[in-house]
Amino acid sequence: MTDKDKQPKSKKQLKAESDLDKAMENAEFLDRQAAEQRRYSRPKFGVSNEETELGLGTRLQEARESLKLTQGELAEATKQADPQGIGISRAVLSMYELGKNRPSPREIRLLCEVLRISPNYLIYGDDDPFGNFLDRHRWGFFSESDPEFYALLNFAFFSLDKHQKMDVMNIIMSLLRSRDTSWFDDKTDGANKQLLEIAEKLRELLEERNKTAK
Repeated sequence: MTDKDKQPKSKKQLKAESDLDKAMENAEFLDRQAAEQRRYSRPKFGVSNEETELGLGTRLQEARESLKLTQGELAEATKQADPQGIGISRAVLSMYELGKNRPSPREIRLLCEVLRISPNYLIYGDDDPFGNFLDRHRWGFFSESDPEFYALLNFAFFSLDKHQKMDVMNIIMSLLRSRDTSWFDDKTDGANKQLLEIAEKLRELLEERNKTAK
């Protein structure tokens, strides 16, 4: 032990350690809570708990007004953008913005082309509603108590090519050895045991989910 290690910790250091302990305790609680919610709930396949299409009219109006277009001007622009020259009438646009009717796929295409917005934004209110889909809506957030996280991690790792696997392993080994130079010594038995435990947890989770789904 060095002289530096023997020095008493300052109040600032003690407070920082206390705050870190509290943060870790809270993170562990959130992990357990999220794991329990996933364990006893059915898989979630949608990206939103709301009917986002109900806000289509509002987003349409906002996009139109951002370009300083009246409903009549937008109607004329859709007519010019339509190969058939039909476009969308002012009266129909008004009904869309009021939420009384919804546009067809052809009309969505015309509106998006004229207003320079994406169909995703018009329908979901988000240009990339499926971004990070697994993280946000299927997995919640990574949890050490979630066997499906390890299944995904394993699947992702073995989807890499040989050189990518080696790059990933080198990074992991470097991180671990920065904390403990002997970390990889005699770890095979422990690794095998942990993998079998995770596999058993995953089997139990899937069995419970299948029972719930029936």
